[in-house]
Amino acid sequence: MTITNSLSLCLLIEKCCSKHLVLNDYNKFIIPLSQLVHIKQRLFVFCLNPFRQKLPLYLFPQDQIDSIWPNKNETQRMLNKLDYNSKLYQNNPKLTIIQAVVTPSIKSIRKSYYTKKYPNSTIKIAEKTNPLVLKWLQTSSTFVNILLIDNVKMNDEIIHFMITRNNFIEKY
Repeated sequence: MTITNSLSLCLLIEKCCSKHLVLNDYNKFIIPLSQLVHIKQRLFVFCLNPFRQKLPLYLFPQDQIDSIWPNKNETQRMLNKLDYNSKLYQNNPKLTIIQAVVTPSIKSIRKSYYTKKYPNSTIKIAEKTNPLVLKWLQTSSTFVNILLIDNVKMNDEIIHFMITRNNFIEKY
Protein backbone atom coordinates (compact mmCIF):
# COMPACT_ATOMS: atom_id res chain seq x y z
CA MET A 1 0.00 0.00 0.00
CA THR A 2 1.31 3.42 -0.93
CA ILE A 3 0.88 6.52 1.18
CA THR A 4 -1.68 7.77 -1.37
CA ASN A 5 -3.70 4.55 -1.02
CA SER A 6 -3.52 4.88 2.74
CA LEU A 7 -4.86 8.43 2.65
CA SER A 8 -7.61 7.43 0.21
CA LEU A 9 -8.66 4.59 2.48
CA CYS A 10 -8.82 6.95 5.47
CA LEU A 11 -11.03 9.35 3.52
CA LEU A 12 -13.30 6.50 2.45
CA ILE A 13 -13.63 5.23 6.04
CA GLU A 14 -14.39 8.73 7.23
CA LYS A 15 -16.96 9.34 4.50
CA CYS A 16 -18.79 6.03 4.96
CA CYS A 17 -18.61 5.50 8.70
CA SER A 18 -17.86 8.78 10.46
CA LYS A 19 -20.99 8.94 12.60
CA HIS A 20 -20.28 5.50 14.16
CA LEU A 21 -16.49 5.56 14.55
CA VAL A 22 -15.07 5.16 18.03
CA LEU A 23 -12.64 7.99 18.59
CA ASN A 24 -9.24 7.30 20.08
CA ASP A 25 -9.45 10.32 22.37
CA TYR A 26 -9.06 8.38 25.64
CA ASN A 27 -9.08 4.75 26.63
CA LYS A 28 -12.31 3.51 25.02
CA PHE A 29 -11.45 -0.11 25.77
CA ILE A 30 -12.52 0.26 29.37
CA ILE A 31 -15.86 1.88 28.56
CA PRO A 32 -18.83 -0.51 28.54
CA LEU A 33 -20.26 -1.22 25.10
CA SER A 34 -23.63 0.11 26.21
CA GLN A 35 -22.10 3.57 26.76
CA LEU A 36 -20.32 3.56 23.40
CA VAL A 37 -23.54 2.66 21.62
CA HIS A 38 -25.42 5.33 23.53
CA ILE A 39 -23.04 7.98 22.20
CA LYS A 40 -23.35 6.36 18.73
CA GLN A 41 -19.74 5.14 18.69
CA ARG A 42 -19.63 1.47 17.86
CA LEU A 43 -17.08 0.91 15.10
CA PHE A 44 -13.41 0.45 16.02
CA VAL A 45 -10.97 0.77 13.10
CA PHE A 46 -7.48 -0.66 13.55
CA CYS A 47 -4.72 -0.16 11.03
CA LEU A 48 -1.08 -0.62 10.31
CA ASN A 49 0.90 2.58 10.15
CA PRO A 50 3.85 1.70 7.91
CA PHE A 51 4.51 5.35 7.05
CA ARG A 52 4.61 6.40 10.72
CA GLN A 53 2.16 9.21 10.12
CA LYS A 54 0.03 10.84 12.74
CA LEU A 55 -3.18 8.82 12.68
CA PRO A 56 -6.61 10.44 12.46
CA LEU A 57 -8.54 10.32 15.71
CA TYR A 58 -10.76 7.46 14.50
CA LEU A 59 -7.87 5.07 13.76
CA PHE A 60 -6.35 2.86 16.42
CA PRO A 61 -2.86 1.42 15.97
CA GLN A 62 -2.86 -2.30 15.24
CA ASP A 63 -0.74 -3.02 18.31
CA GLN A 64 -3.76 -2.22 20.50
CA ILE A 65 -5.49 -5.46 19.49
CA ASP A 66 -4.46 -9.11 19.56
CA SER A 67 -5.70 -11.58 16.98
CA ILE A 68 -5.20 -15.20 17.97
CA TRP A 69 -5.00 -17.57 15.00
CA PRO A 70 -5.54 -21.24 15.89
CA ASN A 71 -3.55 -22.56 12.91
CA LYS A 72 -5.40 -25.89 12.98
CA ASN A 73 -6.58 -27.82 9.93
CA GLU A 74 -9.26 -29.96 11.59
CA THR A 75 -12.44 -28.70 13.21
CA GLN A 76 -12.02 -30.52 16.53
CA ARG A 77 -8.40 -29.41 16.87
CA MET A 78 -9.48 -25.83 16.11
CA LEU A 79 -12.24 -26.02 18.75
CA ASN A 80 -9.74 -27.28 21.33
CA LYS A 81 -7.43 -24.39 20.49
CA LEU A 82 -10.39 -21.99 20.58
CA ASP A 83 -11.22 -23.15 24.09
CA TYR A 84 -7.58 -22.86 25.16
CA ASN A 85 -7.13 -19.38 23.62
CA SER A 86 -10.35 -17.98 25.08
CA LYS A 87 -9.20 -19.02 28.57
CA LEU A 88 -5.61 -17.90 28.06
CA TYR A 89 -6.57 -14.40 26.88
CA GLN A 90 -9.48 -13.90 29.26
CA ASN A 91 -7.64 -11.25 31.28
CA ASN A 92 -5.82 -9.64 28.40
CA PRO A 93 -6.15 -5.83 28.70
CA LYS A 94 -6.22 -5.50 24.90
CA LEU A 95 -9.22 -6.22 22.70
CA THR A 96 -8.70 -9.80 21.60
CA ILE A 97 -9.96 -11.50 18.47
CA ILE A 98 -10.48 -15.21 18.96
CA GLN A 99 -10.36 -16.72 15.49
CA ALA A 100 -12.72 -19.65 14.96
CA VAL A 101 -11.41 -20.63 11.55
CA VAL A 102 -10.02 -23.89 10.19
CA THR A 103 -6.91 -23.45 8.08
CA PRO A 104 -6.68 -26.14 5.39
CA SER A 105 -3.40 -28.01 5.13
CA ILE A 106 -1.64 -28.38 1.80
CA LYS A 107 -2.46 -32.08 1.95
CA SER A 108 -6.21 -31.45 2.38
CA ILE A 109 -6.16 -28.84 -0.40
CA ARG A 110 -4.61 -31.41 -2.74
CA LYS A 111 -7.12 -34.07 -1.67
CA SER A 112 -10.03 -31.70 -2.33
CA TYR A 113 -9.26 -31.95 -6.05
CA TYR A 114 -9.62 -35.73 -6.02
CA THR A 115 -12.37 -36.52 -3.54
CA LYS A 116 -15.55 -34.89 -2.27
CA LYS A 117 -14.60 -35.84 1.32
CA TYR A 118 -12.43 -32.72 1.63
CA PRO A 119 -13.95 -29.24 1.24
CA ASN A 120 -12.57 -27.26 -1.67
CA SER A 121 -13.21 -23.74 -0.36
CA THR A 122 -13.31 -21.76 2.88
CA ILE A 123 -17.08 -21.49 2.44
CA LYS A 124 -17.39 -25.30 2.42
CA ILE A 125 -15.12 -25.52 5.47
CA ALA A 126 -17.27 -22.88 7.22
CA GLU A 127 -20.44 -24.87 6.43
CA LYS A 128 -19.03 -27.74 8.49
CA THR A 129 -17.22 -25.70 11.14
CA ASN A 130 -19.57 -22.85 12.04
CA PRO A 131 -22.43 -24.97 13.46
CA LEU A 132 -19.85 -26.52 15.81
CA VAL A 133 -18.56 -23.05 16.73
CA LEU A 134 -22.13 -22.04 17.58
CA LYS A 135 -22.51 -25.15 19.76
CA TRP A 136 -19.20 -24.31 21.45
CA LEU A 137 -20.41 -20.77 22.15
CA GLN A 138 -23.71 -22.04 23.56
CA THR A 139 -22.06 -24.52 25.90
CA SER A 140 -18.97 -22.55 26.85
CA SER A 141 -18.86 -20.01 29.62
CA THR A 142 -15.46 -18.74 28.55
CA PHE A 143 -14.88 -15.13 27.70
CA VAL A 144 -15.09 -14.11 24.05
CA ASN A 145 -14.21 -10.50 23.31
CA ILE A 146 -14.36 -10.60 19.51
CA LEU A 147 -15.03 -13.71 17.45
CA LEU A 148 -13.77 -14.07 13.88
CA ILE A 149 -15.49 -16.66 11.69
CA ASP A 150 -15.51 -17.51 7.98
CA ASN A 151 -18.55 -16.86 5.77
CA VAL A 152 -20.45 -14.38 7.92
CA LYS A 153 -23.48 -14.20 5.61
CA MET A 154 -24.56 -17.71 6.44
CA ASN A 155 -24.07 -17.32 10.17
CA ASP A 156 -27.03 -15.33 11.35
CA GLU A 157 -27.39 -17.77 14.26
CA ILE A 158 -23.85 -17.09 15.50
CA ILE A 159 -24.26 -13.34 15.17
CA HIS A 160 -27.65 -13.38 16.86
CA PHE A 161 -26.29 -15.56 19.66
CA MET A 162 -23.32 -13.23 20.27
CA ILE A 163 -25.62 -10.20 20.40
CA THR A 164 -28.03 -11.97 22.76
CA ARG A 165 -25.16 -13.28 24.89
CA ASN A 166 -24.10 -9.70 25.47
CA ASN A 167 -27.68 -8.61 26.25
CA PHE A 168 -27.49 -6.14 23.42
CA ILE A 169 -30.85 -6.61 21.68
CA GLU A 170 -32.99 -6.10 24.76
CA LYS A 171 -31.23 -2.87 25.72
CA TYR A 172 -31.00 -1.19 22.31
